[in-house]
Order: sequence, then structure tokens, then C-alpha cells
Amino acid sequence: MAFEVPVEGDISALGVILDRDVELYIGIYGGRYLRGMDPVRFMADNDLMLIGRTTDECFHRREWTLLGLVELPDVPRPCYVVNTPDGLCVKNFHGRVVRKATEDDLDFYGFRVNVPNVAFVSALKRINGIGCEDFDYSRIDAIKVRERSAIIN
Repeated sequence: MAFEVPVEGDISALGVILDRDVELYIGIYGGRYLRGMDPVRFMADNDLMLIGRTTDECFHRREWTLLGLVELPDVPRPCYVVNTPDGLCVKNFHGRVVRKATEDDLDFYGFRVNVPNVAFVSALKRINGIGCEDFDYSRIDAIKVRERSAIIN
């Protein structure tokens, strides 16, 4: 499902819902999306820039607009570190324990987090040079998310 994310003024971004369960796993494309553009063409011409788990609050408040069904890109699902009764573990995207976590795992994968919708908008503002200069969006940077999809042995 494609959706539009207003950033500021006439600047918008195009996003896709990649997976949904209790929360949403979304991707947002680079480039400026203008209302009325063909989402499929835009997706073909641009790369995913931001990827992360989030909530559906902006959809419920009608701040993010659903545009329609699209073919989803193949996006790897990252691993996370989760605190369990048995200690820290690396889990895959769907919650299966891969192994006990090390300090290196915690530094590389980080804890499983749900990123607020406003963090995606702040990252888009920083990327577009319209504010939020100090905002650190490394946890949702598509390149870093893809790196965290690999398992460290």
C-alpha cells in the first residue's frame, strides 16, 4: 500500500507499508513526491531512503494519505536485540531467537524499537534541508537497516 507523507509546504514524500502486524513496517522513498504523481513510476525512479517500524497514528489522524495498492519492493528485514528472561538475545524480524547477544550485537543491531511517525517527518525535513539539522535518523536510514539484516556470526 502506497501513501503520501506531507513534509512541509508543497514538499511530500512517498511511502509504502512493507509489512503489518501489531505495528507497521514502512519504507519512505527519496526524492520529492508531488500530489498526483504516479506512485509506481516514482517508486521505479527512486530508492527507499528510510525504513522502520512505526504506528498507524498519522493514518488515523488523516495526516498521511493512503494512495492505493502497489507492488512492494523486496526489502530485507533487520534483526534486533531483545531483553528476555534468559538475557539479551538477537531475534530476527519476526521474533525468532537467533542466538544470545554480545556487546557487538547490541552496538550493531540495537534494541528493537518502534519509531514515532514524527521521527520519519523529522528525518525527511533534515534530508530536504528544511530543518531538524541535528536529528539523528541512523536507526531508520535504509542503508543501515539493510546492514542490520545480516546476521553476525
